[in-house]
Amino acid sequence: MHHVSDQLSERYPYRSGFREEKDPHEVSRAYGGADIARFCWLLSPDEPLADGARVDAMTALADLLSSPENKTKAIAAGIVPSCGRLLTFESPRVKAAAATVVAALAWDLDGLQALHADPTLLYNLNHLLFESDTSCAEAALQAFVNVTTAKAGIDIVLGRHYIPEKLVLMASGDDPLSPRATLLLFHAFANLTKAAHGAEVCTTCHIVPALLKVVRKPLHFELAVLRFAVLALWNLGTHNFGKIEAIGSNAVELSTKVLVGLQAGAIPCTDRPDLLRCLAGALMALATNEAAKPKLLHVAVQPLVACLYEPAAAANAAQALNYMAEAPDGLLPIVTLLLDDTDMLMRVFGLRALPALSTLLAQQLRPARVLAALARLAPLEGAVAAMTQCLHLFEHLARLCVPNDDAPELAAAAARVLQTVADDGPRAAMRVERAFAACAITDAAVLASVIPRDK
Repeated sequence: MHHVSDQLSERYPYRSGFREEKDPHEVSRAYGGADIARFCWLLSPDEPLADGARVDAMTALADLLSSPENKTKAIAAGIVPSCGRLLTFESPRVKAAAATVVAALAWDLDGLQALHADPTLLYNLNHLLFESDTSCAEAALQAFVNVTTAKAGIDIVLGRHYIPEKLVLMASGDDPLSPRATLLLFHAFANLTKAAHGAEVCTTCHIVPALLKVVRKPLHFELAVLRFAVLALWNLGTHNFGKIEAIGSNAVELSTKVLVGLQAGAIPCTDRPDLLRCLAGALMALATNEAAKPKLLHVAVQPLVACLYEPAAAANAAQALNYMAEAPDGLLPIVTLLLDDTDMLMRVFGLRALPALSTLLAQQLRPARVLAALARLAPLEGAVAAMTQCLHLFEHLARLCVPNDDAPELAAAAARVLQTVADDGPRAAMRVERAFAACAITDAAVLASVIPRDK
């Protein structure tokens, strides 16, 4: 305060001088912006503060809580129990502002521990989800998103079973939610299902229908909501909770339909690579279950092969295809699609592709491409042993070594593959000779092109 001395008071018309009276209940960033303890005192529910001033104080405090040091001061000054009581006030604005402060506190471990230690705060915060006022529900959901960002926060929420139950009920019900509330709700699901226990609890609360409601109608929701729903499905599949329910509810077909739509450009997307990664990841997680493999082979082979050429989704797609190939009839259709890209075939399957290549050769389907793939595989370590396990593969190659006027290049390609096999050692050369004998091929020129006389 500026004060005029008694000696100068008569020289100035303003006898009282410049006076700035302190109002202890005035909310001013300039007066107490750095005084966290003052804010916390102001926000005590026992203080006679107007609702508007209380909201202003909490808005200012939430901004200051971006600093870990200020969070520590606020917790020490008793802000957590104050917020717990403010969440029960009549004014929706006050309740929403209190939830905003809770959300700011939830960003680090000290804040989470303080929220967990309070006996009523999270219960009162959950009660905001029942409010008809949109701002209250949105603020509470934002707080739960922040709380569940860390593993410790996920455990805190799961320890209060009424919270995941209410969240799933909100997503499953017919009551309309605001776009922001819907986004925050599914963000919370994606966070909760990151933990195995979270996936288990959410499955018990019947989260799968809520997630598939979004996947079934992707154009009815914001892209971020779709991403979080797919991410939650991926998490459920990874932790093996809800997987059977999801597969039985057509999660494979619905996810593949979204994937095909995204690849075709039918779903507008600002971050296409990330959504492709999530969709391929969800299909990969579902593919580990035997019940999903026939469904995937029926609808997802081509879309997943296309994902192999998307850097963000390639690893997930390759793993999904390998899981699908474990089915008795799974390998052949995938290898058939990859014949035009030998490099990709090598990266995805390597020697594992040999049985399918042998089948294709027996069926005389695209023999030139099959021989190109075999030529790449034959020099690899362990390739000859793996080729030996493929029934009649050497015989199929031996027949192709016979000159053919319609496709003369096939004989040379087949001969090169068998020559590589024969060069592996005397036992391998003997197997090649037996293959020619089994096919009744005695042409010396053909045999010499594969097995030199000194073998």
